[in-house]
Amino acid sequence: MTAASAAPDAAARAGQLTLNDCLRLAIENHRELAAALSRLAARRSDVGAPWRRFVPRLVFSADVDQRQEPLYGPFYSYFHPDYSVGSQALEASVGVGGESPLGTSYQLSFGNAAHFFTSYTEALNPRFETALRLTLTQRLWRGLWDFYDLDEAKAHLGREEASALEQRDAIFTEVAERWIDVARAQEIAELQRESVEMARQFEALTQKLIEGGQLSRVDLSLAAQTVADRQARLAVADADREFAADQLAAAIQLEDSAAQAGLAPIAVDAGAAWPPLVDDLVAVTRRAIGYSPTLRRLRAELEVAEVATGRAQDERRPDIRLRVDGDLSGLSGTSACRDGYLADGITPCGVPPGYAGGYPNAYPSLASGRFYGVRVGLEGTLPTFFGPYDDRVNARRHDAQAIRDQLAATEREIVWRVRRELHDLKVRAEIEAAANRAVQLAGEAQKAEEAKFRSGRSTGLAMLQTQDLVIASRLQAMEARFQLARAVVRLRLAVGDLVPEQVEPSAGKLVPAAGTAPGGTP
Repeated sequence: MTAASAAPDAAARAGQLTLNDCLRLAIENHRELAAALSRLAARRSDVGAPWRRFVPRLVFSADVDQRQEPLYGPFYSYFHPDYSVGSQALEASVGVGGESPLGTSYQLSFGNAAHFFTSYTEALNPRFETALRLTLTQRLWRGLWDFYDLDEAKAHLGREEASALEQRDAIFTEVAERWIDVARAQEIAELQRESVEMARQFEALTQKLIEGGQLSRVDLSLAAQTVADRQARLAVADADREFAADQLAAAIQLEDSAAQAGLAPIAVDAGAAWPPLVDDLVAVTRRAIGYSPTLRRLRAELEVAEVATGRAQDERRPDIRLRVDGDLSGLSGTSACRDGYLADGITPCGVPPGYAGGYPNAYPSLASGRFYGVRVGLEGTLPTFFGPYDDRVNARRHDAQAIRDQLAATEREIVWRVRRELHDLKVRAEIEAAANRAVQLAGEAQKAEEAKFRSGRSTGLAMLQTQDLVIASRLQAMEARFQLARAVVRLRLAVGDLVPEQVEPSAGKLVPAAGTAPGGTP
């Protein structure tokens, strides 16, 4: 458990959790979100993977060659099959190769070879070769700047980030709803507890008035029945609060949530949880569109589709490359022929000047540059039947267009949703104000009725009815306040504003989209 969640855990054990604590705990404890963040970290690593194509690579080779070849050529060897020579070669080379973003492939190698020629004539035994070779291949057409893999990796990263944000917001939505349910259940239980106390006070007042001869025993039974009925309502409210607390514990995935909820139901602190939002449709809509993880995911999917379209378009173009091969060799060798003739005494033999000396003489021969070769040519591929290539391009274009249409529909839905949420927020605020006014009036009516009851000008039934009116008005005001709270939560989620402070998950970090500025934290 990280330091960020130590405080929420302590608060959970103490039985008090703010909404900020719950959101932080949800990030720390949810395995689904941890899996999404791990996938996000993997996609971040994938972004650098395409550059492996452009990183130089070490190339090497080592060969052993054994063959039997005619000494004078095929025609002479047909009549003189005995005049052949055995050849053994030991070759080794090492070098560097790779490619660049410009479409240039290169390989520079340095190698040594020793060729041993053996026969009964022992001609030219052995020969040594030192070679320096350079091969360049430059792409002239089709994907000169081939960054498709890199662009695709970046697009996949953006899609994974947006998906993780979507999953986080879904978790936040559930946690906020459960948190509001607990806060609501707490207030209902507290209100029912106050109603029980009010009924007991009425019972005590009734008993006093009976002793004074102002009321009869019938009024006392009515008071006792009211106390029992309200105690039953309180028991139901306490059970609902325990259930809501258990649901919240499950939503934030607290350890031993069921036992914790059973021993000490989680309480929430609703103070100053709902700072007002600016009632500006244009500003809020702009923030919602800029933050929306769904739009971010669709834009990333559009980038993937566009990369696939570009790759498909390149596949139907000619792939033409210019190839240049250059090599520089140093040669040396010795001969076992005697007196300038082979063993037949007829064929002259000797060591050409380029082969004079032993193996160390190959390096001066390499430096002199006498033995070199250069080859320049074109190579590549040309498409034949364009139908399959065109079908692939058209399919990718239709995929991209479908995502564009979905983007437009989603953006329109966000505009309408923000408009509805702002309107709902305004209506809920008006309802809450009206409900609070009703609570005030009900309280005044209760005081007047209690004064009449004490003076004997009213009945106990009327007194209880005014109490029920007060309780009902307070319940209505409370429901209006929590409906307003739900509306605020939905709007703050839509603009990416419902984010706990200083959250640093162990598997990664989720931040709002670039260009959006989060507001206050609940």
